[in-house]
Amino acid sequence: MTKILVANRGEIAIRIITAATELGLETVAVYSDNQDRSHCIGAHESIKLKNTLSFLDPQQIVDAAKSVHATAIHPGYGFLSESTDLADKCKQSGILFIGPSASCIAAVGDKVSARQVAKAAGVPVIPGTEESISTPEQVYAFADQFGYPVMLKARDGGGGRGIRMVHAAKEVPDALKRCINESPSKQVFIEKAVIGAKHIEVQILGDNHGNVIHLFERDCSIQRRYQKILEVAPCPCLSPQLRDNIHQAATQLAKHIHYNSAGTVEFLVRPDVNEFYFLEVNPRVQVEHTISEQITHVDIVQTQIRVALGENLQKLGLVQDAIQPNRLVSIQARVVAENPLNNNMLSVGKINAVQFPQGHGIRVDTWIQPGCVVLPTFDSLLAKVIVTGQSYDDALHKLKRALQNTVIEGVETNIQFLIAVISDRGF
Repeated sequence: MTKILVANRGEIAIRIITAATELGLETVAVYSDNQDRSHCIGAHESIKLKNTLSFLDPQQIVDAAKSVHATAIHPGYGFLSESTDLADKCKQSGILFIGPSASCIAAVGDKVSARQVAKAAGVPVIPGTEESISTPEQVYAFADQFGYPVMLKARDGGGGRGIRMVHAAKEVPDALKRCINESPSKQVFIEKAVIGAKHIEVQILGDNHGNVIHLFERDCSIQRRYQKILEVAPCPCLSPQLRDNIHQAATQLAKHIHYNSAGTVEFLVRPDVNEFYFLEVNPRVQVEHTISEQITHVDIVQTQIRVALGENLQKLGLVQDAIQPNRLVSIQARVVAENPLNNNMLSVGKINAVQFPQGHGIRVDTWIQPGCVVLPTFDSLLAKVIVTGQSYDDALHKLKRALQNTVIEGVETNIQFLIAVISDRGF
């Protein structure tokens, strides 16, 4: 019997536990604080880690799996989801890592090496440096050649950290210092900024039999501090030819590295001139996988588990010709414990009351319930409100109603901010 240790917490842990349970598999939840155990409820058993930092320690996660005789580990997103160290330690210990191979993660987990992979796969890339830079003079030289603005990026950054747009030479020293400080490896590279581009990502699925498919694209352009807050699938403003070209580029890159799990290939896209450029690969399940599930009716997390166990996408009926767009539109809003009126500061405390919307085409993925405590040590995500409609306007109206009917008491949230964004005529 396969027993999966879910090396995560919050809503994604619940999502994975539910998917595995529906497949008839046993699950083990992990937690580090007695006040943060709501995700453990549906698991067959749970185990306490030493502390919060244990979520970031591959050896402790593997040791925890061994202690309960787990045969597989699912990392979810964040934490160790892109850790080649965890993937390698799992292999050495005879534990199945539910995610891409360590070689895939290594190829695309570093943003500079990912650019090189994209080039080798024939995918368009933005002009940028092929090596790390460390001095303002290197930035000046790049800007002299390509012009401002430019992007300074941590090679291993994520979650909006380690990235700065620089519009003039005077901004370079401070921006570079901040990027270096926010980079775990202290390595930064440069890319030419693409102004007015949309942030489009393609959901891909690969297996261990050489099959790769896409589940169409998501528009993740609405961001705050380079962090996504609203996502739409499919993107409503792509021409058929541009859409096909982006899908082809994503699957082409995935096949080039023999990608064998769930993941996304991200692009900067300018629909006005039919251009797109490779941005990065996320070798894991993503927060916004939900909207791709809604428009294709493919359970991405279950499929990720099944291909890790050796199943063939073709035998699962997941071939590209069978994945047809159903003309639905799905939008996800991330409800977080932050106060938009106070510089988006994290709001912590006990959840006193919760009410989520109901109705046809509404899905809520969450970990909170009355009595739960939002701690300062973890991500601020409380819930994902996902709506699906017959058109973009239909989904938008449904999302507005859903957010208006969402009540969370005890901490500050960004609900009113989200409503304001989707009410803006530019959305």
